[in-house]
Amino acid sequence: MQNKDEANEAEADEVLRVFRWFQTGPPPLAIALRTLSAALQALGIVTTSPQLNEAIGRYGGALQAGRFELAEFRALVAQLTPLDEVLRVFQLVDRDGSLDLERSELLHALQMLKISSSGSAQSRRLLARFERDCSQRLDLDAFRRLVAELRRTPSTLAHFEGGIDE
Repeated sequence: MQNKDEANEAEADEVLRVFRWFQTGPPPLAIALRTLSAALQALGIVTTSPQLNEAIGRYGGALQAGRFELAEFRALVAQLTPLDEVLRVFQLVDRDGSLDLERSELLHALQMLKISSSGSAQSRRLLARFERDCSQRLDLDAFRRLVAELRRTPSTLAHFEGGIDE
Protein backbone atom coordinates (compact mmCIF):
# COMPACT_ATOMS: atom_id res chain seq x y z
CA MET A 1 0.00 0.00 0.00
CA GLN A 2 1.31 3.47 -0.88
CA ASN A 3 1.96 6.02 1.81
CA LYS A 4 0.39 9.47 1.52
CA ASP A 5 3.50 11.11 -0.03
CA GLU A 6 3.77 8.40 -2.69
CA ALA A 7 0.07 8.75 -3.51
CA ASN A 8 0.40 12.55 -3.81
CA GLU A 9 3.47 12.14 -6.05
CA ALA A 10 1.65 9.66 -8.29
CA GLU A 11 -1.30 12.04 -8.54
CA ALA A 12 1.03 14.93 -9.42
CA ASP A 13 2.64 12.82 -12.15
CA GLU A 14 -0.83 12.01 -13.51
CA VAL A 15 -1.69 15.73 -13.64
CA LEU A 16 1.53 16.39 -15.57
CA ARG A 17 0.85 13.49 -17.95
CA VAL A 18 -2.67 14.74 -18.72
CA PHE A 19 -1.42 18.32 -19.06
CA ARG A 20 1.17 17.25 -21.63
CA TRP A 21 -1.45 15.23 -23.54
CA PHE A 22 -3.78 18.25 -23.86
CA GLN A 23 -1.22 21.05 -24.18
CA THR A 24 -1.40 23.25 -27.25
CA GLY A 25 0.46 26.01 -28.97
CA PRO A 26 3.90 27.51 -28.64
CA PRO A 27 5.63 28.04 -25.28
CA PRO A 28 4.65 28.71 -22.64
CA LEU A 29 2.88 25.39 -22.84
CA ALA A 30 -0.77 25.52 -21.82
CA ILE A 31 -4.15 23.87 -22.18
CA ALA A 32 -6.73 25.74 -24.22
CA LEU A 33 -9.94 26.59 -22.37
CA ARG A 34 -11.96 24.68 -24.97
CA THR A 35 -10.23 21.43 -23.98
CA LEU A 36 -10.08 22.08 -20.23
CA SER A 37 -13.18 20.02 -19.42
CA ALA A 38 -11.83 17.04 -21.38
CA ALA A 39 -8.48 17.29 -19.58
CA LEU A 40 -10.23 17.30 -16.20
CA GLN A 41 -12.35 14.31 -17.24
CA ALA A 42 -9.15 12.47 -18.20
CA LEU A 43 -8.16 12.85 -14.55
CA GLY A 44 -11.53 11.50 -13.47
CA ILE A 45 -12.81 14.92 -12.40
CA VAL A 46 -16.36 15.40 -13.57
CA THR A 47 -17.91 18.82 -13.04
CA THR A 48 -21.02 20.55 -14.19
CA SER A 49 -20.66 23.61 -16.40
CA PRO A 50 -21.63 25.97 -13.54
CA GLN A 51 -19.06 24.34 -11.21
CA LEU A 52 -16.34 24.63 -13.84
CA ASN A 53 -17.25 28.21 -14.75
CA GLU A 54 -17.18 29.22 -11.09
CA ALA A 55 -13.83 27.52 -10.58
CA ILE A 56 -12.11 29.00 -13.63
CA GLY A 57 -13.53 32.44 -12.86
CA ARG A 58 -10.80 32.73 -10.21
CA TYR A 59 -8.12 32.62 -12.89
CA GLY A 60 -8.55 35.98 -14.62
CA GLY A 61 -5.24 35.88 -16.48
CA ALA A 62 -5.92 32.43 -17.84
CA LEU A 63 -9.38 33.49 -18.96
CA GLN A 64 -8.01 36.51 -20.80
CA ALA A 65 -5.32 34.41 -22.48
CA GLY A 66 -7.77 31.58 -23.15
CA ARG A 67 -5.19 29.11 -21.82
CA PHE A 68 -4.21 27.42 -18.56
CA GLU A 69 -0.51 26.95 -17.86
CA LEU A 70 0.68 23.99 -15.78
CA ALA A 71 0.70 25.83 -12.42
CA GLU A 72 -2.83 27.11 -13.01
CA PHE A 73 -4.00 23.68 -14.15
CA ARG A 74 -2.52 22.04 -11.02
CA ALA A 75 -4.26 24.63 -8.83
CA LEU A 76 -7.57 24.06 -10.64
CA VAL A 77 -7.26 20.28 -10.22
CA ALA A 78 -6.58 20.72 -6.50
CA GLN A 79 -9.55 23.07 -6.21
CA LEU A 80 -11.96 20.71 -7.97
CA THR A 81 -10.81 17.44 -6.40
CA PRO A 82 -12.91 17.81 -3.22
CA LEU A 83 -16.02 18.32 -5.37
CA ASP A 84 -15.23 15.16 -7.24
CA GLU A 85 -14.62 13.19 -4.05
CA VAL A 86 -18.38 13.00 -3.53
CA LEU A 87 -18.87 11.52 -7.02
CA ARG A 88 -16.09 8.97 -6.52
CA VAL A 89 -17.51 7.84 -3.18
CA PHE A 90 -21.03 7.67 -4.65
CA GLN A 91 -19.82 5.46 -7.49
CA LEU A 92 -17.81 3.22 -5.17
CA VAL A 93 -20.63 2.53 -2.74
CA ASP A 94 -23.42 2.19 -5.31
CA ARG A 95 -22.72 -1.56 -5.44
CA ASP A 96 -25.79 -2.50 -7.44
CA GLY A 97 -25.26 0.23 -10.05
CA SER A 98 -28.73 1.66 -9.44
CA LEU A 99 -27.47 5.28 -9.51
CA ASP A 100 -29.09 5.67 -6.09
CA LEU A 101 -27.77 5.09 -2.58
CA GLU A 102 -29.79 2.90 -0.26
CA ARG A 103 -29.59 3.29 3.52
CA SER A 104 -26.70 0.83 4.00
CA GLU A 105 -24.81 2.42 1.11
CA LEU A 106 -25.42 5.87 2.60
CA LEU A 107 -23.85 4.82 5.92
CA HIS A 108 -20.80 3.47 4.09
CA ALA A 109 -20.50 6.62 1.93
CA LEU A 110 -20.65 8.93 4.96
CA GLN A 111 -17.94 6.86 6.67
CA MET A 112 -15.74 7.07 3.56
CA LEU A 113 -16.17 10.85 3.53
CA LYS A 114 -15.26 10.91 7.25
CA ILE A 115 -18.72 12.16 8.19
CA SER A 116 -19.78 10.06 11.14
CA SER A 117 -23.30 8.79 11.42
CA SER A 118 -24.66 7.08 14.50
CA GLY A 119 -26.44 4.38 12.57
CA SER A 120 -29.48 3.13 10.80
CA ALA A 121 -32.14 5.30 12.47
CA GLN A 122 -30.15 8.44 11.75
CA SER A 123 -29.56 7.40 8.13
CA ARG A 124 -33.30 6.75 7.73
CA ARG A 125 -34.08 10.31 8.82
CA LEU A 126 -31.34 11.72 6.58
CA LEU A 127 -32.81 9.82 3.63
CA ALA A 128 -36.28 11.11 4.43
CA ARG A 129 -35.05 14.69 4.46
CA PHE A 130 -32.94 14.62 1.30
CA GLU A 131 -34.69 12.10 -0.95
CA ARG A 132 -36.95 13.41 -3.70
CA ASP A 133 -39.58 10.72 -4.08
CA CYS A 134 -40.08 8.78 -0.80
CA SER A 135 -38.06 5.87 -2.23
CA GLN A 136 -35.63 5.63 0.70
CA ARG A 137 -32.83 6.25 -1.82
CA LEU A 138 -30.64 9.24 -2.72
CA ASP A 139 -29.57 10.06 -6.24
CA LEU A 140 -26.24 11.84 -6.81
CA ASP A 141 -27.72 15.36 -6.63
CA ALA A 142 -29.47 14.62 -3.34
CA PHE A 143 -26.32 13.01 -1.97
CA ARG A 144 -24.29 16.10 -2.94
CA ARG A 145 -26.81 18.33 -1.12
CA LEU A 146 -26.66 16.13 1.97
CA VAL A 147 -22.84 16.09 2.05
CA ALA A 148 -22.63 19.84 1.44
CA GLU A 149 -25.02 20.55 4.31
CA LEU A 150 -23.28 18.16 6.69
CA ARG A 151 -19.89 19.70 5.88
CA ARG A 152 -21.23 23.24 6.13
CA THR A 153 -23.14 22.60 9.36
CA PRO A 154 -21.83 19.52 11.19
CA SER A 155 -24.41 20.05 13.93
CA THR A 156 -27.05 18.99 11.38
CA LEU A 157 -26.14 15.36 12.15
CA ALA A 158 -27.00 15.83 15.82
CA HIS A 159 -30.51 16.90 14.79
CA PHE A 160 -31.06 13.48 13.21
CA GLU A 161 -29.90 11.39 16.21
CA GLY A 162 -32.32 9.32 18.27
CA GLY A 163 -36.07 9.10 17.98
CA ILE A 164 -36.72 6.31 15.49
CA ASP A 165 -35.93 2.74 16.42
CA GLU A 166 -34.56 0.13 14.04
